[in-house]
Order: sequence, then C-alpha cells, then structure tokens
Amino acid sequence: MKTARLNLRRDARQDAIIRRAAEQTGTNVSDFVVHAATSEPERAIADPQTIMLDPAAWAEFTAILDRPPRENPKLRALFERPEAFEQSGYQRPRPLAPHDQLDGFDSGVASLDGWLAATRDSPLQPARPHLPHRHR
Repeated sequence: MKTARLNLRRDARQDAIIRRAAEQTGTNVSDFVVHAATSEPERAIADPQTIMLDPAAWAEFTAILDRPPRENPKLRALFERPEAFEQSGYQRPRPLAPHDQLDGFDSGVASLDGWLAATRDSPLQPARPHLPHRHR
C-alpha cells in the first residue's frame, strides 16, 4: 500500500513532457514520476557496487583475481616486524574462519560489508579476506 506522498513543483514545459511521456508509456503521471524518480537513485546506488563486464573481460578479471600474489619482500618484512601489530593493539591478519562472528559488523562501506557477507556464506569462496582485529 502506497502511503508516502511526494509533492513537486514544475514549470509548464516540464509538466507537458512528463504528461506526454506517461501517456506514451501507457501509465498515469503518478506512476510514471515514481518510476522515473526511483530509477536514477537505484542506478546511483548500484553504480559503485556493480561492475558490468562482457565474458572476455570477466574471464580476464577472474584470472587476475585467481593468480597468486606477487612476492613483495618489503611488505613481508613490514608485516613480520612485531611492532607492526602488537604495539598497535591489533593481531596479525588471518583468514576469516567459519566461527568468526560477522553479524553486526560494519566497516563503514556498505559494498564491503555486503561482499564479506556474501563471501562468508559462499561455498565457492572466491577470495579469502584477511582482517586485522584488536586483542581482547
């Protein structure tokens, strides 16, 4: 049941365009405006979360994700220094495990939170996220 109202001001030209478009699509003005007013926000919300690739680009993308990481001696040396974690109050990153409680986890990035939830529950495990966490 629709209960929320939306009032908007428009000039005569805008009103004529909206009415003509609604008529051409076989819908009433209200339904046409609601559809038009929600399509753009849905696209804006999905944009940073959705990547559209053709099959060749998808194959290349997944091949890059699946290949082993390159050795980086400087990064390895940094992570092997005890002070890099212990002095900061964090433990060394480790792969997420089935017993990790992610309910209520909020990274502040909705797309990351959604990806973590989907990855955790996926039998395919396309990636193994490693997250630092504070000692308790």
